[in-house]
Amino acid sequence: MKKLLKYGLVIGVVILLLFAYGYRYYQLNQKFPKAVKISCEMGDSLSYRGGLVTINQWKLATPADIREIYPEFMTDKDPVNAPAPEDQLKILLVTVTVTNESNEDIVVPLYTASAVSGTWSNGIDQFLFQSINSPDASLSCQVATGESQIVILPYKIASSMMLHNDWIDVGNLPYEVILETYPQKIIFNLQ
Repeated sequence: MKKLLKYGLVIGVVILLLFAYGYRYYQLNQKFPKAVKISCEMGDSLSYRGGLVTINQWKLATPADIREIYPEFMTDKDPVNAPAPEDQLKILLVTVTVTNESNEDIVVPLYTASAVSGTWSNGIDQFLFQSINSPDASLSCQVATGESQIVILPYKIASSMMLHNDWIDVGNLPYEVILETYPQKIIFNLQ
C-alpha cells in the first residue's frame, strides 16, 4: 500500500510539472508568436527601419582580392587578421545601398545583419568593414533626407566553419543575408 501511495505521489507530481511546463509554453508562445518571414531577392528594395535597403551585388573574394582594397589584409602588419593559409579563407562581400526617402535624417542599423549558407553562419567582420569602406561609413548608416549610402558588408568564411563537402563547393552555395530575426525575419536571398 505504501509503494502504491509513493508511486501515485510521484506520478501526480510528474503530471503537475508537465502541466505547468505546458501552460508556461503556451503562455510564452501567445506573448511572443512566431516571426513573420519576409524574403527578398537580390536587387529588390525593402523598407527597413525607416530606410530603403537594397542588396546590389555580392562576390566571394579571396584574400588576394581583399588586398587590392586593403593591402595589409592577412599580413604581419594587419592588427587583427594574422597570416593564414589563403586557400582556407574566403570573404563574402555584400554591397548594400541604404536610401532615405523620408523628410528627416535617419539611422538604419546594419550591425546585426548576418550571412547564412546551410550550416555556416557569420556576422559582419567589423574591422574589415572599416578597412574596405570609406572612412565615414558606419554599420549604423546615417543617411540624410533624399540621399543614399553604399556600404560593403564583409563576412569571413573559413574552411573550418563548414563541412568539407560544402567548402569544396563554396562558390556555388546559396547565400542569404538576414537583417533581422524578430518580430520579422527579414532575409535577402543572394542567389
